[in-house]
Amino acid sequence: MQSLFTALNIEPESDSEDELDNSKEIQIEEALKLYQNALKLHSQGPLFFDQTEEAYQALFRSEVFTYLESLSEAQRFDFYDHAGQNSTRIDESLVIVPVAGVDGTPSTLPQILYLSYKNHGHFLLDRLKHRLHPGWDDDLDADQTKTAHKEISEAISSCLDLLVEALDRDDTDLELWRQLSRIGESLGSIRLARFCLEVVVDRDDVSADAWLEPLGLQEIFATDRLKSILQRLNDDVNALSIPILTRKQQGLIQSFKAHLDPLPYLPTPSPDSPSTTFAQRLPPSQPHVREIIVPLRTWASCGKSILMHFQREAQGMVDVALGGRYVLALPSSHPEADQKPSEEVTTPEEKPFAESVTENHVGQSHRKPTGGGVLPLYDGAPEIERTIPNTFTVPMLDSAISDAPANSNNLQNVANPDPGTTDKAPARRESAITGEVHEGDSRTMTLPTRKRSNEGAELEEGEDTGRSRSKRIKARASIEEPTSRKDAAARQLELYQQGEIRFYDFLDEQAFGQSAKLLSVLGVAAPKSARELKTLVQAIVKSAPGSNTEVGQLTSNSHNTLLSDVALSLHTWTIDMSNVFLQGGGFEDPISGAGVTRNSNLLVFLEQSGIRLRDNPSKNILEDDQGLERFAEHTKKEWMSVDQLSLAWIKALLSPNSQTRYAQDLPSASTYEALIWPDNLKETVVQLLVAADEFIFRTVSDEVTAESRSQSDTADGLKSHHTPNTEIIQAIFEIHLDVYGRITNPSSEVEVSIRISQRDRLQRWASLAHRAHNARTHEEAITEDSLSYRFIWANAVRASLCELCSRELIVLYFSDLKSRLGDVGNPVISLQNNAIMPEISAEAAEKQISRLTTMDFFTSVFSPENDDPIKLIENLEPLLEMSLQTEGPDLCHTSQSTNETNDTVDGMADDVPGRNHHMIDPTGEQMLQFLDKASLSMRLLLWRRLIDAYSMIHYSPRIFLCYMCCITIIISHFYSSQHLELSEDQRRKEFFRWLKSLDVLLTRTLALASSDSKSLECMDEANLQDAMLALATLQYTLHSFVALEDLIRIGSCDPPKQPNNSGNTAYSNVMARLREMVVKVWALQYIFMRECASQSSTDISATNSDLILYLKLTHRLLGPRQYCKLSNKVLLRLLRDEIPRIDNFADSELESAQLILDLYGLKVCPGSKEIEDHGCPPDSLDRQSAIAIIDRVMVQANRMDIRDLVKSELKTTIEKMQQVIRVPKNTAAVLHNRRVFNDFLRSPVNPVELYRAMQGIGALHFHDLRGEIFHIAEKGWYFLQGYLALAKHRSQRRTSAAGADELDVALMFLKYDLEQGYEKWETWYRLAQVYDAKIEEETLWTAEKLNNNMEDVVVLQRNAIHCYTMAVATAERCPNPSFDMFQKVADLFHDYATRIYSSSREPFSMEAFSVEKFTKHFNGGKLGTYQGQPFKPFTLFRALKFASGLLRRALVQKPDSWMFSDLQTSQIGTIEWSPE
Repeated sequence: MQSLFTALNIEPESDSEDELDNSKEIQIEEALKLYQNALKLHSQGPLFFDQTEEAYQALFRSEVFTYLESLSEAQRFDFYDHAGQNSTRIDESLVIVPVAGVDGTPSTLPQILYLSYKNHGHFLLDRLKHRLHPGWDDDLDADQTKTAHKEISEAISSCLDLLVEALDRDDTDLELWRQLSRIGESLGSIRLARFCLEVVVDRDDVSADAWLEPLGLQEIFATDRLKSILQRLNDDVNALSIPILTRKQQGLIQSFKAHLDPLPYLPTPSPDSPSTTFAQRLPPSQPHVREIIVPLRTWASCGKSILMHFQREAQGMVDVALGGRYVLALPSSHPEADQKPSEEVTTPEEKPFAESVTENHVGQSHRKPTGGGVLPLYDGAPEIERTIPNTFTVPMLDSAISDAPANSNNLQNVANPDPGTTDKAPARRESAITGEVHEGDSRTMTLPTRKRSNEGAELEEGEDTGRSRSKRIKARASIEEPTSRKDAAARQLELYQQGEIRFYDFLDEQAFGQSAKLLSVLGVAAPKSARELKTLVQAIVKSAPGSNTEVGQLTSNSHNTLLSDVALSLHTWTIDMSNVFLQGGGFEDPISGAGVTRNSNLLVFLEQSGIRLRDNPSKNILEDDQGLERFAEHTKKEWMSVDQLSLAWIKALLSPNSQTRYAQDLPSASTYEALIWPDNLKETVVQLLVAADEFIFRTVSDEVTAESRSQSDTADGLKSHHTPNTEIIQAIFEIHLDVYGRITNPSSEVEVSIRISQRDRLQRWASLAHRAHNARTHEEAITEDSLSYRFIWANAVRASLCELCSRELIVLYFSDLKSRLGDVGNPVISLQNNAIMPEISAEAAEKQISRLTTMDFFTSVFSPENDDPIKLIENLEPLLEMSLQTEGPDLCHTSQSTNETNDTVDGMADDVPGRNHHMIDPTGEQMLQFLDKASLSMRLLLWRRLIDAYSMIHYSPRIFLCYMCCITIIISHFYSSQHLELSEDQRRKEFFRWLKSLDVLLTRTLALASSDSKSLECMDEANLQDAMLALATLQYTLHSFVALEDLIRIGSCDPPKQPNNSGNTAYSNVMARLREMVVKVWALQYIFMRECASQSSTDISATNSDLILYLKLTHRLLGPRQYCKLSNKVLLRLLRDEIPRIDNFADSELESAQLILDLYGLKVCPGSKEIEDHGCPPDSLDRQSAIAIIDRVMVQANRMDIRDLVKSELKTTIEKMQQVIRVPKNTAAVLHNRRVFNDFLRSPVNPVELYRAMQGIGALHFHDLRGEIFHIAEKGWYFLQGYLALAKHRSQRRTSAAGADELDVALMFLKYDLEQGYEKWETWYRLAQVYDAKIEEETLWTAEKLNNNMEDVVVLQRNAIHCYTMAVATAERCPNPSFDMFQKVADLFHDYATRIYSSSREPFSMEAFSVEKFTKHFNGGKLGTYQGQPFKPFTLFRALKFASGLLRRALVQKPDSWMFSDLQTSQIGTIEWSPE
């Protein structure tokens, strides 16, 4: 029985089972204390108004107002309506939480909510009453009076909101309804006043008995006031439904006439003009002016807002007033200026009254959520995000309600905002706890969880904060760590980081040094050190964000540009970069093959063969609000409809800004020409041009017509000024051309009707552009400018897209344009906002000509009807080989490039596969020129087509060669001028996009090299050198990622932060892919080095040593970083295949042990500190792998004492290996040996054989065995298994008889070992010890065997003696015995003597030497055939003398052994007392 005694001086800890979740009750208690404090301060008068307000604010910041049940009924309905719930009610158990009431204080949560809202509203009314003392506005001028009236109106509105919240919790308070009616009158809302009074008077929902009850005072007063309001409204019909007051009730009204008004200090509207209110004293808004609210200060946002209003007008969703106009309302350029800084503290006297009231009311928005939030449905439930529509407070309720029909659409959009536009609008989110305003979504807010500790909420410990913390927590919090200890910890961390960096630097230097050494031997120049790379990465990490001074110094040389891009991208990784890498090129990716079929290859070619966008560093990106402010001011000065506003917005972007009146902030040329548009702006321009095409075309066409007429009416046409309409029309024509090109490209899935309508649009604007160019003045027409070239080029492209003429004519068109551009100095006109004609130049014209002239050839190559792979190879392979020859890869590694490196790089052009110069015709020359200027995607697409052709004939060596050519082309592209001239952002995205393709290529190449031994047959020495140079470059580049991850791993820098969980997942996937790429590159480099070394004329033995050392150092480089497990452990498998050649190295044992641990999770050297866990998941161990590592395991096992081996982890390794090696199978030879072995054990003990064994004579007639099992046994594996089982049996401490399972296992494995060959003295010796142990097990614990089954014990003795005999015989003829063997042989003689001596003594009594049961038939001549003993058995004297001789032999090796001497003394004494 448990004792109930508890010591008084021990403070018991609360049991976990008694800890209930009472946080809700505690929070309600805290709110109750705050409520009482606010009520107390409220009762002390005006001097404590400020403190009262602070108390109410503290009350509304309490946790109880964040509960879901604290929402009003309407808010709760909206919440569940948006959440898709069927029920709008909450369980009463969640709403009412009993709390002990004190002195009539509220005892439930609804009462606290109701009284809090009600008393706070009354407090604001008392404050307003104190403000509106008689004569309060006597000293105010007109403006001050207007401002004061506005502030009072806003304050009354705040009171109205609070009282409405209170009535939502308890609508039975009739006095509160009357007060609400009075507030409505003061705000000018007769409708609200009437509704509140009708609620008081209405008795339709009461029972029949209640009708008989007399009216109360509140109902009488409300009836009288409602009657007067209806009379003022001339509503005689509803006045008849009001209860008629009796004479007595009317007398009461006269008696309390002075007290009928519940809020007499509020302004009272005049009976003659009831509409004269504070609201109507405000200045009226201007009629017929509609503001287009622009959520963001960007051109794209402005265009989207105009487009939205244009579409709403077109759909009839907006009532367009006659003569109405639109103006743009931009957000403030300095939003922080609209808010008062938190540092400024304004006293209540300095702050206007209504402002303080309004701010206090805004601070209470956590009571009335204005957006969605995370609202827990019950304690312990998961947080679910819900969206709650905004609730608006309108001071002028009458005006708002009366205007409701006209603005019903607007109100509907406000109540149900478009999620697409809400997410993009800038907003602010208000915290439900602190009331602070944060940037975020204005329609959503996050409510915290209810159960929080004081530390989590950062609250100070006080008397009014609920339960106090325990003494243990307070004591722990009061202990401050000394500064010296913190400094010591920081210093220790710094030393640890420095040590780890030095460790990784050492590994990198060894691996890269060996790689450079081996590559130099093979004729390839490569980077020799990673020190410069790691210095660059550390500089990027240490540099401040946005400051790249130190990095710029390191990357001033163009050779390090790529390294800087990679390191900076990885250090400042974004989700956009993750998408670029993971998605790759999408449909355009010619390597991944995702979505690319035989039919789509041609489509991809047609897309890729177009002009690619060239990065123009002289062009800047259009800033978000560049010139937007002046454009918005211009719209306010002009009277514009939404159509005209759309055209004005288009003109602002497309017209030459030097000729506009509102774009002084923009360059002289149009933004379409001079600046780069953001993607969302391009999309908005196209959408607006399509939506308002009819109006824009009609207006611009009329302007062109008017300009033509004005020029014809001018006396001197040469003096006519140039208008921007021509450039606007040309730009719109080009944009429509770009749109048509996009929707008609081969991969487009746009409907035919849309294509037809866009084609008509394009033709109309082309005709208008033709008119505009014809209308240009004579002086402009004779001078060819950029506008003329653009017009000619656009018409050529239009003719090609719309198939208006033959291809030959289009070629002549571009040829003529090329010659014209050449005559004027080959100018380059860049239109980077147009994808179909991004550049107009002679080079681009030449590319178009090449594309058109070679279209037939490439169409035949990609045609799905071309099923002949041989013909495709004959046509395509020479062309690609020549293009690879003329391309000449340029791989730069370090800033200090040597002449050797440059010679090697320049010479790579002569070593590409198949670099035989072929005689080609002019068409071939044009195709080569086309490929030289083609994009990387285009060239790789052709190589993929060649790979497909070789795949059809299953010729893996050429497929492997094509893969390597693709890898070389991509890596060379990273160092080409085409890539380096891109902007920094484009360079980074381009690199990681093609890095994804490289990953696919490396995977396929490595898989092909691993699975097909003939895959490298087509790789000659030159090909291999090119491949090794490319991989060495990629190896060096990817190591920047490794260096950065090292810094993250040791804590020197933090990983880049991602915006959400999907961003973190994408970042993790990218990092995992990069780690795998690092492993693939190092492994593939080894394969090429090995192949190149086999083809090289250098010393193959020295090269092989370097190869093995390279592989080992690579393992050491990647292992501590836990990269070995990646890419299906390809590096470990390569190292496993080289295990036989690793034995020549000094540290081969440690390397093998580390490899076995990484591959199979087996610890071969469990005691070594140099063996590390590389985090590799173990592979399933197969039989061949287990047999291959037997030698390593046996070396370690032979070094350990058997007693230690039984307890070590190596024994576990041995057991796992034996499980897969399994027992040997029986063959005819094995069965013969087993039969001979068993016959030998069953034979009697012949004294002669015992003496002959002492001379090394003794043999068994075994068959010689050769095979896998024989080699396993030769290595001592089965002997080790048996010896371990015997040692395990010996190591057990027993006090009673136990099973002999270990002995049976030992017997089995030792017999397996002897069946493969009997010349193993130690196996015989351990087998004899097993039989001795079995004899001991049978006779030590019980005498049952001795009494009943003595024959079994005799058989075991005889078996042991035979095994000792063979052990002595084989040991005596063992060549080159070691010192350890002499010691073991001494133990053998001692155990042998002990066995002989024990068998001769009682209770065995020489039974083992008896030959009575082994009779033999003899032929005695005269005697005939008879039975007799085969030989004379051992007598007692001879047996003891033989044992004594064995001991003498043992003492020769161990003369100091007291056990040997003691046994010898015992035997001598027995011999002396023997009868013989």
